Amino acid sequence: MRRRKEKGCLTAAVVIIVLVCMLSAVSWYIKREYRRKQDIIERSVSELPRFDRVSVAKKIAENNGFTYPVPAVTKSPEFIVKEGKKLAEELTANKFPLSLFAKRQTAVLKKYRVAKAGDRISFIMNTTGETVSGILKGVFKDSKGRFVKVDFHEYRLPDIMEDYYYLFVPAIATQKAEKVLKELRRGFKENKSAFMQKTRLAVTEKLYKKSGYIKHGNDWIPNSEFLEMEVARKEADFLEKLKSEKEKIYEQNKLFGLIGVDLISESPGKEK
Repeated sequence: MRRRKEKGCLTAAVVIIVLVCMLSAVSWYIKREYRRKQDIIERSVSELPRFDRVSVAKKIAENNGFTYPVPAVTKSPEFIVKEGKKLAEELTANKFPLSLFAKRQTAVLKKYRVAKAGDRISFIMNTTGETVSGILKGVFKDSKGRFVKVDFHEYRLPDIMEDYYYLFVPAIATQKAEKVLKELRRGFKENKSAFMQKTRLAVTEKLYKKSGYIKHGNDWIPNSEFLEMEVARKEADFLEKLKSEKEKIYEQNKLFGLIGVDLISESPGKEK
């Protein structure tokens, strides 16, 4: 009976020892596999691309037409706006001098006036068909009532196109000249204003670019500020993609395909 008990205890002890050994082996295997997965993840993560701020910044600067490193701005926005307006006014004054308007005004007054004896004039008749039509030219002699004498011919005023009545009727000549001058002044003013606005925008834009600014939306900001914004945006995009790649690596290297593996430390995946 005693021997049976001793034998049973021995057998139990052996079973326990075997189980302990098996558990130890299993534990060792799991730890080994876990470390192996850690090594794979560590190596894979370390091989992911890093964000090169300098290289990215140089490319952004090149694509936007300024140098890297970015020089500091040379003029304030207030100075640029003031200088742009001044230069635009000077260019506009040269393009639309008062002498030009005066010259055009003189030409209008000279054209739309009553003809004097001896003036060479041209006009168009209303009549068509077999009678005289088209542009007529000749030396004005006189006008009496409803008749106009040019060279040795007399024409009825009603037979002449109304657009040429100013040659023979003082009131119509004055009215015609005033109407044309009004249009001349309006056109001159509008063209001058449009040129001024367009020139001011172009000159101011050139000054901004020359002084170290870039257009961003509706505003002008320093190139350095723009560069920081763009680098930050590209870095955020890069890190988002990097995060996705790292998640794939972790997912592909789960222990036994089920258990997630954590690292004590991991590569940041970017250059500081």
